[in-house]
Amino acid sequence: MPSYKLSLEARNDLAEVWLYLAEYGNDAIADHFIKNLELVCAKISKMPNMGSPQDHIKSGLRKHAYKSYSIYYDSIEPGHIVIRRFWHQSRDLDNLSMQ
Repeated sequence: MPSYKLSLEARNDLAEVWLYLAEYGNDAIADHFIKNLELVCAKISKMPNMGSPQDHIKSGLRKHAYKSYSIYYDSIEPGHIVIRRFWHQSRDLDNLSMQ
């Protein structure tokens, strides 16, 4: 069964996204957005090649867009991916780190 894991950086990114949306919107908006991001991650785990290759950042890395965020991930084995980062598209990629 396809699955995904979140890296520590991705978990931190989600917390930052939630806090931002809760501050400038409300908790319900933040919860809804995070739930939808999680649904997209589950979809990616079923079709990991749907994202565009990002080998210029890290070998095997892929990117899928959801609204104004890029979801960076890679496959660790068939049907299993690791979400590396949730990165707002307005942010500078020079500051994007992957572990």
